[in-house]
Amino acid sequence: MTARQEAVAKVLASLPEPAPRCPECDTLGLRWFLHLGKRTQVGDGRLSVHDVGINFVLGCEECSATVRVVDVNSAEGDRLMGLLNHAWRLDR
Repeated sequence: MTARQEAVAKVLASLPEPAPRCPECDTLGLRWFLHLGKRTQVGDGRLSVHDVGINFVLGCEECSATVRVVDVNSAEGDRLMGLLNHAWRLDR
């Protein structure tokens, strides 16, 4: 793992968890990660930059349940991106 990846992982791990335990399996193994996905109905192979979006996802490492999804374009998503950008600047 590179220094930048470690810095990003540290920021994601330090984000506040809205639920202390997984609602499905009741474990404490919740983790934030990024998910890239299509936002339009354009077929694969014809995608452009505006057809793809990013979400922050809080998921359970034990049972793979999705606990929370935050759109990167929301106010909370802006705050999370600010934390990530700060971590990347510290890594340089």
